[in-house]
This record gives sequence, structure tokens and C-alpha cells, in this order.
Amino acid sequence: MRTRLLILCGWLMGLAAPLWAARLYVDKTAGGANTGGSWPDAYWELTNALAKANNDDEIWVAQGTYYPGTARTDSFILADQRLQIYGGFTNGMTSLSDRNWTNHLTILDGDVQQDAVRDNNAYHVVKGNWYCRLDGFVVRNGYANLSGEETYGGGIYLSWSPMQIRNCRIENNYALKYGGGAYVVNNVSVFTACEFLNNQSGSEGGGITCSGNFTNGIFGCRFAGNTAGSHAG
Repeated sequence: MRTRLLILCGWLMGLAAPLWAARLYVDKTAGGANTGGSWPDAYWELTNALAKANNDDEIWVAQGTYYPGTARTDSFILADQRLQIYGGFTNGMTSLSDRNWTNHLTILDGDVQQDAVRDNNAYHVVKGNWYCRLDGFVVRNGYANLSGEETYGGGIYLSWSPMQIRNCRIENNYALKYGGGAYVVNNVSVFTACEFLNNQSGSEGGGITCSGNFTNGIFGCRFAGNTAGSHAG
């Protein structure tokens, strides 16, 4: 019980990963062994780090544009619990305080065909998991326009997956029904110091939709240019 309480308090307070956690590195320009254990040998793709990570691990991601795959059904899936994923680095940085997510843009992009045609973009750019943290990223170009779950949350889709989203810019995403930028259902997620820019929904919640009998936190966030049938922000 004590360990569980420490983990929960650490998540709520935004503390660092536990001492037993591993750290994985991602840099699409790295020229090493692509094993993720150091900056010189960083993984070239975030998807590789996510596949290797275990509960409580940290992932440090260097500036650049990363894609979740090549198919519309591909997403950056945080399959493990309490993962902490940080963007805004350049190769070689040694501290979280070194990074700058404004100057060193770390982009998670749903344009999986890399053709600037949104009709074949990923349905969801990011799908979360329990008590994970996404910090210092641009999340863009999700296009949830199919049916069922694929009509919600073009940028970020969180179902029963409480997460911390911090210092992120969520932009140019679309959902046919709800939550163009982000869709949060049946969980307590917290968005802090984020921007929701130019997202669109065909029905409600161009920027974000929160649904279910839970209270979500949105602190110090900026909403601009979002559109929807109603409740654009």
C-alpha cells in the first residue's frame, strides 16, 4: 500500500520516475547502434522505445518529427503504466532542466503517409495508459473520421487512461464527433501549460472533450482557433 501511495502521489505532483526505472533515448538523427541505451546509440524512432519500455520507465526524445507508423490505425501507444515521456531535447543533454520544448520542437505527427493529405492520416496520434506523462511535444495532424472510436480524439485519445499532459501543443487535429484535439473519457487526466490550436470537430469540442463521471484538470492552457458544431474550445 505504501508503494502504491508513493507512486500515486508522485504522479499527481509531477515527480521524477522511481529509482528503479530505466531511461531510453530517442533521436532520429543518431548514428549509433539504435539500441536506445544512450544518446549516441539512441533509438531512431519513438515507436521502438515504446515497444521496449516497461512500467515506470522514462523516455527522452530529441527534437525532430516522429510518425507512429504508416497506417491510419497506427498510434503512439503508451502500453505500459506510469511511463514518463519527455520531448524538447538535443542529443547529449543530461538533465530535464536542459531541454527546451519551444526551441527544440519534438513533433508527434499523424501524417503517416507524409503527403500532407489529411484524409489518410492516423485516426489518433497518441493513445495513453494509466498514470503516464507526456511532456514537451507537439501533437498534430490526427484525423478521426471513420466510425466508433475512430471518430473521437484525433490528437490524443484517452479512454480509462488517466494521464498528465504538460507543456504540449496540440494542433491541427480533427474528429468527426468529439474532441478534435483530445478526447478524454472515464478517467481523471490533467492538462497543464498546453496549447490547443486550430483543432476541429464535426460535432462538439474542437479543442478537447471530457466525458464520463470524472473531473479532469485543465490548468494554464491556451485555446485558439478551434472550431466545432458547438463548444469549439
